[in-house]
Amino acid sequence: MRPLVQPAWLVARRPYQDSGLIIEFFSLEMGRFSAVARGAHRRHRGGSLASLLQPFTPLLVSVSGSTELKSLRSVESASAGYRYSQKTTLCASYLNELLVRLLPRFDPHPTLFANYGDALAALGEGDTESILRRFESQLLSDLGYDVVWHCDGDGVVIDPDGWYRFAGGSLFMPSDVSAQAYAGTDLLAIDQWLRAESALSPTQWQLLKTVNRAALAVHLGERPLQSRLLAEQLLSGTGGS
Repeated sequence: MRPLVQPAWLVARRPYQDSGLIIEFFSLEMGRFSAVARGAHRRHRGGSLASLLQPFTPLLVSVSGSTELKSLRSVESASAGYRYSQKTTLCASYLNELLVRLLPRFDPHPTLFANYGDALAALGEGDTESILRRFESQLLSDLGYDVVWHCDGDGVVIDPDGWYRFAGGSLFMPSDVSAQAYAGTDLLAIDQWLRAESALSPTQWQLLKTVNRAALAVHLGERPLQSRLLAEQLLSGTGGS
């Protein structure tokens, strides 16, 4: 029986033995999984396999094996890969790191797979803030951890004139006005933005970023995201790539 050929993206890679690679794939049919590409750095006619196994390039892959670590049988480019600026590459790498850290193995997420492809395509056109925030929200939702913006933790619809605190996880609770409280009108504006493209104010963008980061942190644990550290270094002018 021939191995299944499936669309996939490379989301991480690391050396394996003398000339191989261990690849972390995000695929349509199998979700996230690892595969070993033996001899990936050996040169063949047309170049090495490693030159094809790059992030942000849509691939068609087939693998085999009965263990968790699969063997890469074939790979080809489905179309040209995306080439980004340094800043945009860090944004795309952030999406990859979220997938590697949060997706369970061998659990297909076809909607998220499509969302990821859309996000990579859109990153090349700018507006990284909205692309990153939307993908974070889509990822949380697909994993069953989506933040509820339209009602509070008791199921009561958000009052536009009320104030709320983020209670952790995915819920808001009523609150008095304080430095940690958010206006109900801002929560509802974000809920509307997630349902359809609508404008957000700078305050609302910051609120969405803060809450998404808190919601993701519950599942990411204490180990920092390398892409975020590199982005902070770049923005502070201390280096990074």
